[in-house]
Amino acid sequence: MAVMVLICLLSHMSVSAQSSDLYAYYTKVHPGQDSQQYSITGKYADVIVGFDENRQFVFSRESSYLSYWQTENGKWYVDEIIPRSGDGTKLQPDKYNRYSYVRIIENTPDKVVIHWRYFPDFMHVEMTNVVHELFTITPDGQVGRKFKKGTEKIGDWI
Repeated sequence: MAVMVLICLLSHMSVSAQSSDLYAYYTKVHPGQDSQQYSITGKYADVIVGFDENRQFVFSRESSYLSYWQTENGKWYVDEIIPRSGDGTKLQPDKYNRYSYVRIIENTPDKVVIHWRYFPDFMHVEMTNVVHELFTITPDGQVGRKFKKGTEKIGDWI
């Protein structure tokens, strides 16, 4: 069953509805972290969705890709819909990002779509326990969040 959650970022930013500065790119947000030296994610492991250099929606290995909104005033993580646990910390449960990844699905001035896939419990890494979250970000600061958990049959999942 798909669930849609709408997050409004406007309380932490002022983005014009006419803004065409929406963009997404792969990068390495925290290249110096010790736990990342063993990461299998590569040099373009993190994703930033930007409105400008001072307002970004970030998907980083630092939090096993739990995204956060960052401005010059600080950063705010989105809520976990499904609690995660693993071999790392509470913030970064997937210490080496073996069971989590993020990718850009669509990147246009009108919208950016990001796919975050993770296993919330490393003791159960069967495909029935995988979680897929899709974030749709628009230039006016709206973020739609849709998630699906794995099922026994692909027909049920679809």
